[in-house]
Amino acid sequence: MLLLYVDPQARFRGVSDALLAAMQAAARLRGRKALALDSTITALRFYTVRGFGVADPPLPGFGASRRHPLVKPL
Repeated sequence: MLLLYVDPQARFRGVSDALLAAMQAAARLRGRKALALDSTITALRFYTVRGFGVADPPLPGFGASRRHPLVKPL
């Protein structure tokens, strides 16, 4: 499992939005109808504000923390 991480010095400069937009564009080019991911609690608001919805209840993952399965129709 991988995590998308943006250096704190790059926060609030559009880097996260640009990376997410690129991932969504790549998924659309491949004919995907939805994009699914697992979020940390820290990034949960970022994804939900951008149209992702809860796909399943939180699950164990990322060490001692939990992962939050999300999905967004494309």
